[in-house]
Amino acid sequence: MYAGELTINDVADKKFDTAYFPIASLEQHGPHLPLTTDLIIAHALSEEIASNLNAFMLPVQPFGTNYEHAGDPFSIGLDANLMYEMVLDIARELKRQGFKKLVIHQGSAGLRVLYPLARHLNAIEGIKTVILKPFELMQNDNVLSTTGNVHACEMETSLMLYIDETSVRKDKIENIDFVPDVPAKYLDFKSLTAICPNGVWGSPSHATKEKGRILFEKGVEICTQHIISAFDFMDTIGDYSGGREKEYIV
Repeated sequence: MYAGELTINDVADKKFDTAYFPIASLEQHGPHLPLTTDLIIAHALSEEIASNLNAFMLPVQPFGTNYEHAGDPFSIGLDANLMYEMVLDIARELKRQGFKKLVIHQGSAGLRVLYPLARHLNAIEGIKTVILKPFELMQNDNVLSTTGNVHACEMETSLMLYIDETSVRKDKIENIDFVPDVPAKYLDFKSLTAICPNGVWGSPSHATKEKGRILFEKGVEICTQHIISAFDFMDTIGDYSGGREKEYIV
């Protein structure tokens, strides 16, 4: 159901009520993965999930709010206010064209501006919206060998080996594992490359194509079910306020 493969007649025939909008970030992923890693993973996951939902999948938005990579060559990000307004405008246009539901696929961890936006869309704009955070939902406890998977790590490298193996520089993976002694929330204070000089936060040396396959297949399944459950919940409750009369305390 990817827009890049559909004609205007296809779209009319399908009568979509759900739009699927993946957003990623163009940013460094260490010496072994391409700058487009987030885009590649987001596109592959989105195609499968959108197909399961019979949703209209928009092209991946390639620029995020990647402040945690500010200053890194070719890590190109947008201002958070601009991102908010852009996605809001796209959602309004989708609603105008008849879409009732919207899935926003968060293809990069730094896109936290999307969280208040989802509440805005549900509360004010009247288009039922789910923010999907795939990496938070993936069941990986029995798949990955290491912890501290934050960036260009065992998880991302395994997924890339499965999705697009030819783009992985396997000869660059040796001796690049790096897990700092601070939590990921410290990215609010300093850039990732200030904390991890080689751009890697995790242990890509433990990545395998088979782990990537399991992560991908499990991820598609659990993400699909999460979205279905979220929309079912919204349909059950009714409007955003639950239909209750508002009470004001003076």
